[in-house]
Amino acid sequence: MDQCTPVRRKRKPDNSESEIVNADKSSVQCGQQIYIRSKQHGWETAVLKDVTSDNSSHGNKDFVAETTSGEELVCRQEDVLHCSNVPLCSTERLSDLAPLNEATVLHCLWERFKLNCIYTKAGSTVVAVNPFKDISGLYSLDTVEAYCTRQPGNQESRAPHIYEIAEEAHGRLQRDSHPQGQCIIVSGESGAGKTVSAKHLLRYLTVVANPHTDLSQDRKLSECTGKGKAIERRILDSNPILEAFGNAVTPRNNNSSRFGKFIQLQFQRSGHVKGAKIETYLLEKTRVVHQGAGDCNFHIFYQLCGASSSVPDTEQPGWVCQLRTLLQGHSFNIVPGKEGVTERKSLQTTLEAMSDIGLSDHLQQAVLQVITAILFLCNVDFTAEDEDYSRLSSQSAQMSFLERSCLELSATCEARLQCCHLLGISADSLEQVLLHRSIESGGNKRRSVFVKPLSIADARTRRDCLAMLLYSRLFDWLVDFLNQQIKSEEQSRMIGLLDIYGFEMFDVNSLEQLCINYANEKLQQHYVCHFLGDLQREYEAEHIPWRHIDYHDNQLCLDVLEGRVGVFGVLNEEVYLNRKSNPRSLGERVLDVNNSAPIKRPKTFSTHPGFVIQHYAGDVRYDLEQITTKNKDNIPVELVRLLQQSDNAFLSHLFEEFHTVEMSGRKRKTVLTKFKVSLDGLLATLKSCDVHYVRCIKPNQRSQPGQLDPTFVLQQLKANGILETVEICRKGYSARLPYLDFLQRYGLLIRDEEWRADGSGDNGGEVSDPVEILLQKQRSATPRQSTTPQRVLRRRTGLSSLDHTRKCCAVVLSRVLGPQFVQNGGVRDQFGKNKIFLLQQQFEALEAARNVLRARYAMTLQRAWRRYLEWRQRRRMQAVRVIWAAWKMYTERRCRARQHMAACCIQRGVQCWLAKCRLRDALKAIHTRTILPGSSWVQQSPSQGGKRKLQLNPSDRHPVSSGTPCPQGLAVSKENLNPRTDLPSVWESLSEDSGIDDGVQVGGSGYNMTGPPTKRLKLTCSTYGNLHDVHVGDGVITRRKIPVGGMRFHTRASVLKNAHVVHKRELERGITDCLMDELD
Repeated sequence: MDQCTPVRRKRKPDNSESEIVNADKSSVQCGQQIYIRSKQHGWETAVLKDVTSDNSSHGNKDFVAETTSGEELVCRQEDVLHCSNVPLCSTERLSDLAPLNEATVLHCLWERFKLNCIYTKAGSTVVAVNPFKDISGLYSLDTVEAYCTRQPGNQESRAPHIYEIAEEAHGRLQRDSHPQGQCIIVSGESGAGKTVSAKHLLRYLTVVANPHTDLSQDRKLSECTGKGKAIERRILDSNPILEAFGNAVTPRNNNSSRFGKFIQLQFQRSGHVKGAKIETYLLEKTRVVHQGAGDCNFHIFYQLCGASSSVPDTEQPGWVCQLRTLLQGHSFNIVPGKEGVTERKSLQTTLEAMSDIGLSDHLQQAVLQVITAILFLCNVDFTAEDEDYSRLSSQSAQMSFLERSCLELSATCEARLQCCHLLGISADSLEQVLLHRSIESGGNKRRSVFVKPLSIADARTRRDCLAMLLYSRLFDWLVDFLNQQIKSEEQSRMIGLLDIYGFEMFDVNSLEQLCINYANEKLQQHYVCHFLGDLQREYEAEHIPWRHIDYHDNQLCLDVLEGRVGVFGVLNEEVYLNRKSNPRSLGERVLDVNNSAPIKRPKTFSTHPGFVIQHYAGDVRYDLEQITTKNKDNIPVELVRLLQQSDNAFLSHLFEEFHTVEMSGRKRKTVLTKFKVSLDGLLATLKSCDVHYVRCIKPNQRSQPGQLDPTFVLQQLKANGILETVEICRKGYSARLPYLDFLQRYGLLIRDEEWRADGSGDNGGEVSDPVEILLQKQRSATPRQSTTPQRVLRRRTGLSSLDHTRKCCAVVLSRVLGPQFVQNGGVRDQFGKNKIFLLQQQFEALEAARNVLRARYAMTLQRAWRRYLEWRQRRRMQAVRVIWAAWKMYTERRCRARQHMAACCIQRGVQCWLAKCRLRDALKAIHTRTILPGSSWVQQSPSQGGKRKLQLNPSDRHPVSSGTPCPQGLAVSKENLNPRTDLPSVWESLSEDSGIDDGVQVGGSGYNMTGPPTKRLKLTCSTYGNLHDVHVGDGVITRRKIPVGGMRFHTRASVLKNAHVVHKRELERGITDCLMDELD
């Protein structure tokens, strides 16, 4: 074990070290366990043997300690720290460590890492140590359910987890504690596990915020996902696609994100996820054509080349087999092999994710054709003819095109032909664009175009530029397509998830590493300013008792990079000059930017000029070779025109709206300028949100599972500011609210009757009594119906509005936390100028009390609502019964009325039938017993109808005896006829059923009327003149008065008007129609 006595460092000791430095001999006793500094283990456990004082004037002490290996060492005061007196493996929060120093933090993470406990809370931040292996049950649905079902304010302790951060962000989103939304930043070294952590955070939020997830019915989470599964599936399926096209293998990470990703989960007001939006930053497209030592290309190239080894031919689409056949037997320059590293996921997994996201087979084939074309394009190589002219490797200057076509194609020609076939362009056009450059001169009217051959270096640059252009446009199109599938136009709130590349430091670092490390510097500055700086300044501004804690501020490094006269300015100026760049002169200009510590010369001599930047995570040397070319990002117009004229519809669509010409009058936008603008927009979004942090730690540089390098981990802890974070969170307050917001949220606890009934608020001491006195003064000084504002009333009592609000807040805290809160000085220490500061336990107690009270109020409202519903149901039932009774009475009355009408109708019919029967009997009696004098019944022959006719003899005027009934219409003596009895009975007896024929024959000299019945009877005699109420005129006999009696006689209208000219079918019937001429 390599142990040595450390040398005193020229830096200010932190608080934990100053405790040992200033401690006297009695604070450390012999036989006590301590930590001593070690080069190999950072801090090593040892047992103190003796403490001696040196003879110097400074009065320093030397500590003699024995290590676990039995070696005795002499250490200085600054190299010794106290051991923790609590079990480290069971300490889930670093703020619970006593004492708190970098040694106890390091050993706590180490002990927990050995037990596969990779998550530890550092204040409000979660520290995640990458295990480089799968831990069973760590991200299962049961774990998700365990964290999402915890009620707000619940005191139940759970193990630290990234799900706890996600649940906190989702809970605050539902409580609407921040109007702009929430954001989770996942940061750390390259290979620290940021991508995996972001993936599990995304999965947790999409599952918990599923609109069809309801855990209130005691169901499992897997049983609650319904239609919302499609939204969750689409958001999660974007990860395999982005990983395949945006991640690659690096010397420090087997799945390193080579682009920045900011996912905005869009939520409704109810807290359910509605969609998502993905923003990307600075894809490392140079990796397509150039890979450093130990680097690999993007995963999609390896998946495509290794597609044959994963899935049988029968399970792959036909076009995949064709591409696989096309790639067989070829080795590609941009797909370097690396021992022990294969494609992380098969091509089949990526294709399934594309299908799930909505990408059709036709589009999938077009995407992979572009990837295949890039593989063949980068195999095209060139040969130098002279210094300024080059040609394809398979061509000869003396050969014509026809002669060259007859030769056997070399690898370059075959690659060129395959590339042109896949891209839908001609081989000659591609050769012309790669080997020649067009120069335009003149104005719009007189424009000249010159064609200049290119050198071999420029030709290779154009080839690489074409490959990078194809890949970057394809990646941007995929991101846009994903956003179209998962984006929602309607959103109320959002939770941002930032997964950006980690800090990188390779053997050769160029523009990509400069941008990546600059982004990490900006995020570190945001963390420092937001959490470490602003929080302490807020304590001081609010006059909260606070001792300032020093921390490392990286603002000086940012000033050197992005200042007005900084590194970025010099590099951009080199691009604006539009001249051939000299790396050595550029390096001298960069070093002259600032003479401060963050920038300096390299210590070792190198043929490649460069400069060193002191970042927060370490010193990084940047190489200036090709940095200006990369910063230009120059895309020749000829390449874009060639791709726009492609026969491939998908490829022409990619470059349909792509423009390379800069706006006139403006400077050319460099890569650094574009990246800085996009990063500033991202930081503006982060500053407007409520931010949560996840700090990922890489345990070792070789990415081996189960191994932890203490020195490497300690370096990351210092760089990330974990120790300062724990110290501030330990001494600070996790929640701070303005007084009005606090009273608005928790003011309902003052009116709680249970608090008053329990008497917990009666002994508020200095707080509750003044408030009661204040209220009494207001009531006594004001009439009951006064219109004076409350603010004026408080002024009359000598209490300002802010003081009144503070006292009300103090009443709430005293009732929830008990009188000891006031007695222990909580009002003095936690009540600021404009805000109230709360510890995490106090905040959870307030939330719990508020939830209990709201639950009781909710139950009261539910009881009232159910009572109202029951009352309304009873009223409805009562109304239904009343309406039913009324309807029943109405229907019964209607039925009885109809029955009465029917009975009357039947009765009338029966009476009519009885009357007809009596008439028939009377007629039969008349026919059998009575015959008129002077007449005879004559039986007609069958030819005449078989009817009997009555023949009258007008000369016979013998009166009929009074006892003999007289037929109707015959002459009866006046003295023998009773008009009231006899005549009506005669008239009533006449009917159609009497059998009297229509014809009447008058014998002798009288009338002879035959034929059908008529209304005209021409009589010259006065036979009927003596009848009562009978009028004889002009030979027409009429009855002018209805007989009075019991009979019913139906007649029609009068027959007097024009009776002699009316047709017989239209004649109105009269009394003479009843005269009979024959009797049966």
